[in-house]
Amino acid sequence: MKRFLLAGVLWLLAMPFAAAAVRLPHILSDGAVLEQSSDVRLWGWSDRPGKRLTVAASWGERRSTVIADDGSWQVVIRTPEASFDRHSIVFDDGRRTELADILIGEVWLCSGQSNMEMPVGGFWGCPVEGAAEVLLAPDNDALRYFKVPRAAAMSPADDTAGGEWQRAAGASVGGWSAVGYFFGEILQRKLGVPVGIVDSSWGGTPIESWIGLDRQRRFDDYDLADDGFSERPAEERWARAASLYDGMIYPLRNYAIRGVAWYQGCSNTGRPTTYADKLATMIGCWRDTFGREMPFYYVEIAPYDYGGGEAPGSYPGSGALLREQQQRVMSMAEHTGMVSTNDLVYDWERDQIHPRRKREVAERLALWALSDYGIEGLPTLGPVFDRAEREGSRMRVYYKNADDRLSLDGAIRGFEICGADRVFHAAEAAREGFDSSTIVVWSDEVAEPVAVRYCFRNFLQGNVRSRYGLPALPFRSDDF
Repeated sequence: MKRFLLAGVLWLLAMPFAAAAVRLPHILSDGAVLEQSSDVRLWGWSDRPGKRLTVAASWGERRSTVIADDGSWQVVIRTPEASFDRHSIVFDDGRRTELADILIGEVWLCSGQSNMEMPVGGFWGCPVEGAAEVLLAPDNDALRYFKVPRAAAMSPADDTAGGEWQRAAGASVGGWSAVGYFFGEILQRKLGVPVGIVDSSWGGTPIESWIGLDRQRRFDDYDLADDGFSERPAEERWARAASLYDGMIYPLRNYAIRGVAWYQGCSNTGRPTTYADKLATMIGCWRDTFGREMPFYYVEIAPYDYGGGEAPGSYPGSGALLREQQQRVMSMAEHTGMVSTNDLVYDWERDQIHPRRKREVAERLALWALSDYGIEGLPTLGPVFDRAEREGSRMRVYYKNADDRLSLDGAIRGFEICGADRVFHAAEAAREGFDSSTIVVWSDEVAEPVAVRYCFRNFLQGNVRSRYGLPALPFRSDDF
């Protein structure tokens, strides 16, 4: 018996050493969704620099390249139109590596902080409305999800810290981003093609963590120095400028993404005045990183009591100021759109920074995204303040994007008005004429009004909507 064992060991030692096959980034794994009708980049690493590597896709595309001295390689292949066919891709540098169960469809990146990260299963004490319905829905192999693990890097990383593609099956979707799931499900159903959602989000993080460091040097309201972050535990490095861009966005740079859905801002309410410039900067940074003019749709932060006192006449809260900044981005960066959430918080959620109505958020993001696919006639934005004019003791508010019709639920709520003393008072309001896109605002406390505001506080909800039910955006006519 010992002779047989010894012979077996000697035979194994005599065999040539089986070197590892090519290494692929985590996002290029079994079950991936690739963007349809596109030149997509496939990349990875090999321990055979100078060798020729061949990439062959089951739909007939074949490319080859020489592996670089550092072991890296990259090829570009053309994908076909979307279908539900399962494809495979073979990578061969003298050893075969095969990706299986690849679908061709549409890919969207969902990113931001906790309201994007919030899973279908909710947070502790923060459920998602409709979660049970999601868990009971039929499995959907054409809807897939890749969660980028949390990783705060000190320099741009070549790969994510892990992750694998999942299919929308059973209770597994309970861990998916709720906004990401609902958004992807709507796109998949409406477009009739496979959809892949890449979720790169981390709760509590400021926008500065998500922007490339070089793009932030013109701002002076956030410390760009290391300040010892590199010595901290990995889970505490997220606050360093660019750390999440380096660890969770840059590693995805070669992956073909159709567009971005962004939900972030609560962690920047302490520095609201630079947010528009920073979000526009981030959009440009990401577009350059991915090499695509990706559409970028984002969510207005929801009403929430941030504290600081908001009695009538007080200075508007930081949440209101940040929403104002978010609106500005639509005129600063092309191919962008904002979702308003002023009406998506229940009255008793004043102290809940994670509102439960995530399906409606995703629906409004999907309206923007589907319009990008050429579906005409979809409403994307509610009524937007145009101007205010004084008429005696009243102010008349003019709206644009209202289709000459404002929808109201009972008495109009959310308006405030002030005189020369700049003390704002809760106001009454009325629409004059069924098809009118104007609202008249007044208060018995203000004889000669000079300015009007609508839902311009941390937590103040109105009920002015478009005929499609999209909420009017908060505004102020003053710059006090």
